[in-house]
Parts: sequence; structure tokens; C-alpha cells
Amino acid sequence: DCNGFIIVRSKINFEKMNFELFYEQPNDCDSRSYLDGNDWHAGGAISANWNNELILSIGDFSTLKDAQENKNLLGKVIEISKSNKNTSSIALGLRNPSSLILYKDDIFITDIGPKSGDEINHINKNDKLPVNFGWPYSTYGEHDFEVDFSYSKSHKDKGYKEPLAYGTQNLSFTPSNIIFFESKKTQSEYLMLSTLKERGLFLFKVNRDENKKLINIEFLEKILFKNRIRDMKLVENKLFLIMEDPVELSVINFSQN
Repeated sequence: DCNGFIIVRSKINFEKMNFELFYEQPNDCDSRSYLDGNDWHAGGAISANWNNELILSIGDFSTLKDAQENKNLLGKVIEISKSNKNTSSIALGLRNPSSLILYKDDIFITDIGPKSGDEINHINKNDKLPVNFGWPYSTYGEHDFEVDFSYSKSHKDKGYKEPLAYGTQNLSFTPSNIIFFESKKTQSEYLMLSTLKERGLFLFKVNRDENKKLINIEFLEKILFKNRIRDMKLVENKLFLIMEDPVELSVINFSQN
């Protein structure tokens, strides 16, 4: 009745992969604010950071307030040392972080929110760590059930970091993964988001100031499919989409010009 994350690793072998345990989330069952047998909000992803260390996002596992507390790793993004496996928190206040990616000086995190509260968040290399994204006390959505605390839509007013983008009542994208690419033709950077509920790809333009610091992202268009998109990878000029409902692997020729 209490789940958590493990990370396993193996040398690449196309005959047989022999996985071994690399990291296990500490047992925090006794300290969780709320235990849900289904353990919803269990989104998680791994990436590298600027120091070439491993980072892992961990959902709040439906505990809500634990995302703002230090008694466990729920609702956090943690850095894991490759040498000694020591951990430190670089972000907190997340609900269901479904993807995580490093792009230049920014780490981008997609967070599945409640009732239209989906978010795209980011951490800049020069931000004071850990960055607090506000969940569950700030959300542009509505909590799924009655809570015993007040919350606001604005993040900044409560001292939290605002998301780069968030869902609305008319658009709840339920993000699954995120990729970046640069266009040689426009000399611009773009972010592409894969989605579950909307069953499509969302394209954003990345805007930076004269010092190359990210200002915001600008929504451009969405491309819809019949399937939910669970994951995607851009390899050279091919976009691989892992779809479900029904399950399919699709490959799209993708020009970055």
C-alpha cells in the first residue's frame, strides 16, 4: 500500500540486458501525510543536469502537502550523485511531474495538474535552489477533492515560481514528454510537447532576451492524432511517437529547417 521509485541500469546489450539496482527511493511510508492505495500522481522521469549528475522527478503520490515538506522526497526533483548516490533537492512543489529534460542552461519539467492545472515549469542554472513551484497551495486548476487549506491561482503572489505555460478549462493537455529543437531557417528555438488527453503535439516558440536568458514560451499550434502519445524521441530527422489507445509506434520524418 505504499509505492516508490527505483532506478536500475544495465550495459547496452542487444542479446540480453542485465539490470542492477542503482537507486531506491527511501521508505517514507510512515511519514506520508496520506496513503492512497492507488498511489496516483506517481509521475517521474530521469535526466542529467549541468553537472552531468542524474536528476529524478518524483510525484506527490496523492499526499498533497508533502510536496512542500522536507520529511520525504515526494513532489520533488532531486539530484543523485553518480559517485556516492547522495541526494539533494533542486525543486519542490510538484504534483505529477511526467517528464524532465535539460536544454542548455534550463531544466524543463512538465507537471500533470488537477482539472486543467497542467504546467510546464523550468529551472535556470542560476536560480537559487531548490526552486518552489507551489503545489498544492498554488495551481491554475482546481483540486480534485475538497481540501482543508486555501490555495490561489497566482504562484508569484505566494512566493513561488510561475509556470511557463499552464492549462485552462478549455485546454487540458496532460503532458507526457517534451523535446527541444532549433530551426536553421528561422534561427529560433522550439519546444514540442506530447500529450495524453489532447492526443496531440503542441508546438511552442522559445523567447530569450539579449543575454540569452529565457523570457517565456509562445504557443504556436497543435497537431492532433487519434491516439494518446505516451512518449516521444527525436533522433536526427525522425520523430518517434510511442502511442496508446491503441498501442502503436509511429515514425514521422521531421525537418528541423
